[in-house]
Amino acid sequence: IEGIVWVDTPVLDEANKAGGALILKHEERYGAKPNFQFWLAASYDRMMVTAQAMRTCSDNTTCLRDAFYTMGPYSGITGTFTFDDHGDVVGLGHAVFTIQDGNTVRIG
Repeated sequence: IEGIVWVDTPVLDEANKAGGALILKHEERYGAKPNFQFWLAASYDRMMVTAQAMRTCSDNTTCLRDAFYTMGPYSGITGTFTFDDHGDVVGLGHAVFTIQDGNTVRIG
């Protein structure tokens, strides 16, 4: 498969203090690093953004929706992001990888 190119979620930067701590906490609890580090971090960020909105809105769903649309940039473990007018995440992208000399290498 040398030279194959694919698009995937970015690799979580373990040098990121919060990201490294989350991975370490997972490893301590389950005895291994998570297989899908980005999805672990994305789930964590999702819960933190939701908790932030719920502190203000409680169970008012209209308020919660509007809180996501109007929140400023959120700096989480996955990176810094916001939501657009349709509720889609803006600021986080995908990564492009290839196999070089038998190793996975990020190329974009």
